[in-house]
Amino acid sequence: MGLVVFRKTPVELFANGVAVLPFRNLSGDPSQDYLSLGLSSEVRSVLARNSALRVVAQASCEAIKQRALGAAEMAKALAVSYILDGNVRLAKDRLHVAAELIDGKTGFSKWSESFARPIDEMSTVQDAIAGAVTAELAIDDDAPANASENYGATKNAAAFDEYLKGNDLYAAAIDLKSDLAALAFFDRAIERDPQFGAAHAARAKSLTSLGNTSDTVEKARQYYEGARSAALRAVELGPSSADAYSTLGYVLFQAQLRVADARAPYERSFELGAGEAHVLARYASYAAATRKFEAAERAVNRARELDPLNATIHRAVGFVQYASGQYEESIGSVERALSLNERLSDSHARIGMALIALGRPSEALAVATKEKSGMVRAPCVAIAQHMLGDDAAAAAAMEELKAAYGDAGLYQQAQILSGWSRAQEALTTLQKALELGDSGLTYAYIDPTLAPLRKRAEFQQLLKTLRFV
Repeated sequence: MGLVVFRKTPVELFANGVAVLPFRNLSGDPSQDYLSLGLSSEVRSVLARNSALRVVAQASCEAIKQRALGAAEMAKALAVSYILDGNVRLAKDRLHVAAELIDGKTGFSKWSESFARPIDEMSTVQDAIAGAVTAELAIDDDAPANASENYGATKNAAAFDEYLKGNDLYAAAIDLKSDLAALAFFDRAIERDPQFGAAHAARAKSLTSLGNTSDTVEKARQYYEGARSAALRAVELGPSSADAYSTLGYVLFQAQLRVADARAPYERSFELGAGEAHVLARYASYAAATRKFEAAERAVNRARELDPLNATIHRAVGFVQYASGQYEESIGSVERALSLNERLSDSHARIGMALIALGRPSEALAVATKEKSGMVRAPCVAIAQHMLGDDAAAAAAMEELKAAYGDAGLYQQAQILSGWSRAQEALTTLQKALELGDSGLTYAYIDPTLAPLRKRAEFQQLLKTLRFV
């Protein structure tokens, strides 16, 4: 297959484009921020299910609001025709929400309405706002009458509140303590409503994150198996939820190395999630890793349209380009990601590995020194130093990797050994990584550092065992 070429398209204001800004918390209590932010996020999700709308994703909406621009300027930056803003106030046992739809061309209000509901009807507010917006824009709501149930929603206000608190903590990704606290919120949401599919999906993502940072292989496997069970339950309860299928695909692929089994849920997530940037980006990464480059390009370009100010989306674009051999283009996309978030993890290493693939080790070494993650920095440094003839420095980078990460860095050790032309040692290390379920193996089919191994029978067998081929 020939290389997929990414082209920039001119910016235009989409007539059906809507950006939902984070709602303001008017309660005067910062501990209620999760409620206003969570409610606006849920409104955004409901609107995104309507295929007639182009709804900008959460990260870009949050980023643009921080710039303190006028409505017309925000609309132009996000290429949308409408801005939805609002505020939330919780008073005793009643929730007060004010929402306003602003014309992005004029900056004037097109529609506004206030909603006052008992707190136990909180979960219905986002549907009411989304319905009013689609009606004002004279756009048919193509969701079925029982949409909430199909998407794994809840009508239990207490469960919904726990879910919003968990999402707020999970998104913050502060440390292990906060990750465990987020999981506890999701567990309580499920206790209050066992049929709450979205909470099961959130629980699966939380367990996967905990597995990724576990200090033992056995503990990680337990987290991953719990994540798989939760994701399967989310799909069962939310058969129309793109996020549920995407989460299941992610757990099967990244956490359990079940490459072929992940395809069906990922494909279903793509069918259902045309309006959800994070779903499209996950699908694109899977498609690229399995060498379905045209599908990956379509998905990641759509994700970039929906979330143009999200650094992780641009990093995903870079990965698709890197996987398909477009190394220069990949560097540009990851640099764009870093311009949006200079602390974005593993991004400098991604640029460094692309430079190594281009045969530019000096530049690779310079950029690798900026990488904070030792696990992904070490292969870049070790291979670049070897290319430059400094074998002592290369060996030091390998030893640093082993000392810091042990068997958790087996895939990265194999990358280095392959880059040093020590093919048999690299193959032996990859086999050990397979036995331990190293998630780095998800890159094996497209990783240019493993090119010296590709014609070896042992490597071909590895790909077959993983069911890449």
